[in-house]
Amino acid sequence: MLGDLLHSENKSRWLAIENEFNAEHSSESAKFGPTPLLDQEMADCLGLAAMVVLLQRATPSFHCLKGNHDNILNSDEDGNGRLVKYIRWPGEGEIARNWTLVRLGATFAGKYSAWENRLPVFAICANQDGGLPFVASHSEPAGPYTLSEIESRSAEVVFGLTWTRNQGAFAPQVLRHIFGEDWNRSRYFASHTGSEEGIIQLPDQRLVIINKPRLLVAVLIRPDSEDFEVHIVPG
Repeated sequence: MLGDLLHSENKSRWLAIENEFNAEHSSESAKFGPTPLLDQEMADCLGLAAMVVLLQRATPSFHCLKGNHDNILNSDEDGNGRLVKYIRWPGEGEIARNWTLVRLGATFAGKYSAWENRLPVFAICANQDGGLPFVASHSEPAGPYTLSEIESRSAEVVFGLTWTRNQGAFAPQVLRHIFGEDWNRSRYFASHTGSEEGIIQLPDQRLVIINKPRLLVAVLIRPDSEDFEVHIVPG
């Protein structure tokens, strides 16, 4: 999974939440009125996170990367950034943070945030038996990162692997650093920004972006093939 467990792409719900959410609501106050739409949004997101945790515990072969939305405390530290998308003020990130602190408490929020910040930001599959070698991150890379730079998990690298909006051309350099002479038959898979088709392929960059808002897009890579399949699950 390429990340973004929080803050759905349901724009109409978020605009309704904006009306529901009183500007006086804050994490400093226990007076947090009824918010049924926001309650449902957070139940959906945290329910997804619960499924991810169960899968992580069930098998070592399931992996979930960190996305830019995976920031329940709406922090701007450690490579995170404050989330504002459909709601200009105070933004989805701050609304979700306040809800979590008031409804579930600071202890839960802190533990959940620590789990988010332990999620990997980069994946490598060498497929040495003849399959497609690939790497993946939530967004395309913002720089020509080396493996040692990625492993350092600096704030700059975390931000650069979770927030980049299809504006760089660094995927080939990263693939060269990871796979050496084999880089040209590899692929870089990312998500972050969506398209109506659900897939954007940039052959010159060996980059494949998979994302269709509100629908599940999956890539199937077989161990014995250098091709891959893209599947979009109907909503």
